[in-house]
Parts: sequence; C-alpha cells; structure tokens
Amino acid sequence: MFSGVGSFGLECLSRGAENVVFCENYPETVKILRKNIINFDCEQKTQIVKENIFNIKNLKQFYKKKFELIFLDPPYKEKK
Repeated sequence: MFSGVGSFGLECLSRGAENVVFCENYPETVKILRKNIINFDCEQKTQIVKENIFNIKNLKQFYKKKFELIFLDPPYKEKK
C-alpha cells in the first residue's frame, strides 16, 4: 500500500514473488508505476489498485485473498 513507483514490489518480483498488488492513489505516480511495470516486463504478475484504500468499500476485492506480505509505506507528510 502506498506503493509509489513500485520499487519494493518490483524487487519482490525479481526475487521470486508470484505476484504483487500495488495500491497507489496519486494519478501521476500511477503513470510512473505503470511504466516501471512495463519496463520490467511483469504486467502478468501485477495488479494496480488506484483507490483510496482507507475507504472500506475499496477493500472488498481483497477480503478472501491471501497475502504472504503486506507492506505499507505511507507518506510522512501530505501537503494540502
């Protein structure tokens, strides 16, 4: 969650992870994330969730999914 440009998730894939779900809410960051996924040729092993993950209705798709690791890296400070 708060995947940013995907550095951690892409590293996980390079070390054998079966798949990665990236959660990112900022459109400009999602564009870069998508480019990085394409550059690493791992579109088939990734999913991008472009939602506010703190809204419970956006998490319904994950209720029955099992994860080996959930990594959160929220921004330190958000400017308004």
